[in-house]
Amino acid sequence: MKIIGHRGAAGLALENSKEAFLLARKHKVDAIELDVRLTKDKQLVVIHDEDTGRLAERDARVRARTLAELKRIKLKDGQHLLSLQDVLKLRGRTPLLIELKDARSAAVLLPLLAKEARISVASFRHEEVRKITKERPDIPIYLLSRSKPLAIIQKADFYGAQGIGLNRWIINPVTYARARRRGLDIFVYKVNDKFAAWWLRVLYPYLGLCTGYPDRFQGAFWHTPKLPAWKPPKPDRPVTGKAAKKPTR
Repeated sequence: MKIIGHRGAAGLALENSKEAFLLARKHKVDAIELDVRLTKDKQLVVIHDEDTGRLAERDARVRARTLAELKRIKLKDGQHLLSLQDVLKLRGRTPLLIELKDARSAAVLLPLLAKEARISVASFRHEEVRKITKERPDIPIYLLSRSKPLAIIQKADFYGAQGIGLNRWIINPVTYARARRRGLDIFVYKVNDKFAAWWLRVLYPYLGLCTGYPDRFQGAFWHTPKLPAWKPPKPDRPVTGKAAKKPTR
């Protein structure tokens, strides 16, 4: 199981903030997930919503402001919005999972990743991530879905995606088995409850867990070791009766 910091460590600090990303690094997540949106001047700012109202002291529509204008807005905890370039500098060697929120954002993202490694891109806008893989097939892409998990597996396979990201409530044994059979990675969002996470870990050992509380998922139990190749179990006792095979001579 891989632990992915949801919007950094959104349960421990303001989501998508510098503090949240640094806390995710501190708790040694396997990757940091973040959201990016296009600004008025075609830059990528790190924010989930279409406006700043939920996070800041004043409301501003992201697409109606330049990056410089947005970065001047003070957030509720005194921090400021970050650009994607800011996060690329402060992440260290931690892999990033960048979620594209807007149409036509792939063209802006691609030049920023020219010299970057350990980057994956995800989106509910599947055509956007498809543009990424056409230009940079070395960058893993993930298709996100809130419903119809079996359909998204087929689409991910067709697009050549690395995997899929699902709402935690729609993961099920059939979906997990089919995705694994097709070589697709799976992560679910967001899981903050340790008891629910425990069951997911037991049922789906190769699942990725997107959480705002990476501090709750420390230790060997949450990380899947390499398993040996599967072999059919030996029967507890010899088969007898009609089902028993006659020995060959």
